[in-house]
Amino acid sequence: MVWDKTQPTGSSKIRNAPDLITDNWAAIEAGDPTLKYEKLNLNKQSVDPTEITDAFILFAKANTSGDTQLFGKDSDGASIQLTNGSPTIAENGECFLPGGIILKWGTTSLSNTRIFRPYSTPFPTNTLAVMLTYYDPLQVGLESYGFVANGYEAGGFYGYFAYNGSRVFKYLAVGY
Repeated sequence: MVWDKTQPTGSSKIRNAPDLITDNWAAIEAGDPTLKYEKLNLNKQSVDPTEITDAFILFAKANTSGDTQLFGKDSDGASIQLTNGSPTIAENGECFLPGGIILKWGTTSLSNTRIFRPYSTPFPTNTLAVMLTYYDPLQVGLESYGFVANGYEAGGFYGYFAYNGSRVFKYLAVGY
């Protein structure tokens, strides 16, 4: 069966409509590649839908901030958050990954004193890891520096530079 958006027409005889409609429903169920939606509007659900064997359900519901986001539910009953706002495309920013992992990145300076470096916005729950990279746009070649991120929390990380003075670092933090 092939999807035919022109059927049934306004002039189709009622006695022929069931065959036309049945053919279109069969095309929908078969996933006919010619059937392309321009948009899909999903009503916000107050509770997760019940899983369906051998199917994945897309639905909309409020996230923890009350914003309507896209979720999915697999056939095992696991709900997965697929969206959460827009990623920041800047030197300091963040990006939500499906399933709830969040990446945050930025630039900070560290000295030889352990100091707390906050993120622009905290993780909802906690930081899992922070990676630091020494940053010097004028540097030619690679140098090895002793720098450490030790101690994480939802709002930021603690770090220090093992030598006198301070240096600028890029960080990538992973959290949820």
